[in-house]
Amino acid sequence: MDSKNKWSFGVFAVIRPESWGNLWDNNFWLVKHNYGQKKWSLPGGGLELGEEIDRGVIRETREETGFKIEVIDQPMAILSLKKSLGALILFEGYIVGGAKKPNRKEILNCRIFSFKDIVAMNTKGEIYPAQFKLAELAVSLKRKRNLWPTYAWPIKT
Repeated sequence: MDSKNKWSFGVFAVIRPESWGNLWDNNFWLVKHNYGQKKWSLPGGGLELGEEIDRGVIRETREETGFKIEVIDQPMAILSLKKSLGALILFEGYIVGGAKKPNRKEILNCRIFSFKDIVAMNTKGEIYPAQFKLAELAVSLKRKRNLWPTYAWPIKT
């Protein structure tokens, strides 16, 4: 089976320090990969087989940044993938423990950027285009947060 016929589920996190409380001023923790194009990205990656999505984003964030996060509410967005079968799920979370300690096998650096910095990075080609779109979407959704209906997450049946 070629890669276009395989299902893929990616989870990414917009994370902030717990001390910010409910304030969210468009700052993002990003990681810089040490493979491929070596660009910046939101922390995240692929779900493991059978893994719950909220646990997956917590695991990926811990592996890439060293931070332990708690997921806030339901996903910010669930997006279908264009080039393959699957979805990308964007969460918001806050830091509850751990320390900045990127996994050097995968990550060159980990740091916080303002959205203004991220826009400049996008212009220079320093962030993956799809990751820039996620950051842009997160900013847009945060501006409209009070206008969207919310549901308990996870949905209990």
